Amino acid sequence: MALMRLYWDDTPYVIVDVTEVPRPQAKRTGYVGVLKNGKTLGFDLLMLATPYRGRVLPFHCISYSSRTIAEEKRSRNMEHRRAIRDVMSMLGDTPLVFDREFNYESFFEDLEIEGLKYVIRLNIANNTTITHEKGKMDR
Repeated sequence: MALMRLYWDDTPYVIVDVTEVPRPQAKRTGYVGVLKNGKTLGFDLLMLATPYRGRVLPFHCISYSSRTIAEEKRSRNMEHRRAIRDVMSMLGDTPLVFDREFNYESFFEDLEIEGLKYVIRLNIANNTTITHEKGKMDR
């Protein structure tokens, strides 16, 4: 709740990013799972932030790991949706800027259904088949 006070109503956009937080010594910590490399102990921190003087001010975050996802019978995609749902009422017409981790079509559909504006950075060298140009979606 305290972080949400840092949300700037006039922000031009909101950055959404997931960061892996390694915790190699946390062998008995309940929320720590295994990172994407399949070896390192740690968790993911999904952060929503507004730009400010060349940096960002986080105003909302959630954490999850392979362990918490398994225990709660959830998925990474469900966690992404949970973070957006938590702040949706604050966003209005503010576009969300996502990194390539969010490039799955069901997420695009959910954002469209909710009427949210968004941009997802993709690496076109990977033969991206979905692009968004001049106000329309091409597949």
